[in-house]
Amino acid sequence: MAVVSDEVKRFFEEFERLNSGAEIDAAGMAKLYSDTFMAADPNGAHAVPKAPFLAMLPKRKEMFASAGYSSSTLVDIEERQLDETYTLVDTKWTMKPIDPSHKQNLGLSSSFILRRTNGSFEIVFYLNHQDIASKLKSME
Repeated sequence: MAVVSDEVKRFFEEFERLNSGAEIDAAGMAKLYSDTFMAADPNGAHAVPKAPFLAMLPKRKEMFASAGYSSSTLVDIEERQLDETYTLVDTKWTMKPIDPSHKQNLGLSSSFILRRTNGSFEIVFYLNHQDIASKLKSME
């Protein structure tokens, strides 16, 4: 992993922890996102209100589980401070298969723009560098 500030490292350790249980900790995740943030992938970008996003997280976890994958593990992170308020963070994640004899690890990459606010960070932009549904389908 590249050199990353302790603040950003802690933020993504918390992000990973909140996503790693059998059920997503929506209340904890709510603290990590701005009230509205931009989400993007190869299919386009759109503004996302936090409440509907949090409500969708269990379905997203089910989508991965039904494709045979468990929670993700952060394997690489790079940070670039854009100014006093915003930081760009590039991440790489690995999802392990529930049954390793039938599937291989799934690699995903995403970028985040974090906004420093009230002594911590919040996600204001979230970019998946791949179409996750298509990637899961290709792993069948």
